[in-house]
Amino acid sequence: MKISSLLYVALLSLASNLAHATSQLSVPNPSGTDTTTYFAMSGFSGEATFSYGTLKAAAAGTVTYTYLGSDAGYTNNFLINGLTAFTNKETAVGSTDTVSVAANTALNFSFLTTSVNPTYTVSNGSLPTYTAQNLVGTYTYGQDQGVFGIVKGATVHEITYQALLIYNDPVNGGDHDYNDMVVGVNFTADSSNQNIAPAVPEPETYGMMLMGLGLMGFVARRRRNNQA
Repeated sequence: MKISSLLYVALLSLASNLAHATSQLSVPNPSGTDTTTYFAMSGFSGEATFSYGTLKAAAAGTVTYTYLGSDAGYTNNFLINGLTAFTNKETAVGSTDTVSVAANTALNFSFLTTSVNPTYTVSNGSLPTYTAQNLVGTYTYGQDQGVFGIVKGATVHEITYQALLIYNDPVNGGDHDYNDMVVGVNFTADSSNQNIAPAVPEPETYGMMLMGLGLMGFVARRRRNNQA
């Protein structure tokens, strides 16, 4: 492949990444990061590194939630806008639910465990009632508490999700596997919305930009050498 063709491909990839960055979900000012332990889930390889925080959409658009599975004895539910969308004891893996969201707002979802008395709910943007986010070696949470993390960018069963919501239900202080309910999230910006500033590109986008600029410089130097 000629250098000019490589440059063309790199610039196309850069443009695609920049366009994609405008529709990404974000976790502004995450309160911490963590890594799962024993995150066994079909279609996902290895452990998951995630953030604690609030998942937001930068623009108005639609959010599609996909139920990806559960490894839990408790009955766990996923609620969207206060209504039950998925139940780990009944919902088929791969089921989806799509809702509209406004610009620059936190997504309205929560996890509900009904196998404890009283029942336990943790919502997007809320934290457990102790100091508790279960950061490794720092915090723990109690028997009546659950917590969820947000994985940015993951592929499950060859489908890529902008975010995974991984829930650890309130069982005896938590087993830290975060696979008690897993939900994939993809966001599509409203193309008719012209007033929303684009999201900040991801670090890999900057890397692609630098690669493109480097190839441009290489081609320019090569042409000068050939002319000389």
